[in-house]
Amino acid sequence: MDQFAWRPAALRGERRVTVTPEGFAVDGGTVTCWDAVEAISFALDQAPRMKVTMMTLRLRVAGADVVLSVNGDGPEVARYVDMLRALTGALAAARPGMTITIGHEGGARWGMFAVGALGVLAGLFLIGVGVVLSVEGDWGEGVGMGFTGVVVSLVCAAIALSNLPRGARPASPLSEFHAELGLPDS
Repeated sequence: MDQFAWRPAALRGERRVTVTPEGFAVDGGTVTCWDAVEAISFALDQAPRMKVTMMTLRLRVAGADVVLSVNGDGPEVARYVDMLRALTGALAAARPGMTITIGHEGGARWGMFAVGALGVLAGLFLIGVGVVLSVEGDWGEGVGMGFTGVVVSLVCAAIALSNLPRGARPASPLSEFHAELGLPDS
């Protein structure tokens, strides 16, 4: 039996997970057997220059989601990653044929899609402003504004397209995901 504790974010209370060969328990609750896990998904977002990592593991149990997440950097992320490695390893051992879906789910997926779509609109607006400035004779600002609009539109289009609410998400055998877990230690 392994026990893990971390703070998901600076202003949130500590989460505790116990992992056993038979199942897992969250925050001192009853043990959920591995056979009760219907689906599992994992999302990772990183902002390397800001050294911020956001990870979310969702386990679907009896039609409800058990969400285990962390936002931040440093030792809290390292403790979360230790829990993630133990939990996915035990689940993969108990359910060798299980697959894990990679990417956001539910409301988070819709939110990321909306952010991407709104970003594309903002980028198109910047392109329009750039065209207007160029027509009025201010080529320097026009080209700069247009270029910024193109970059914003492309980046946000990638975010929107990778989070299409009804789109397919990549999946991987859980045992391979666990073996290749290349997550940051802190």
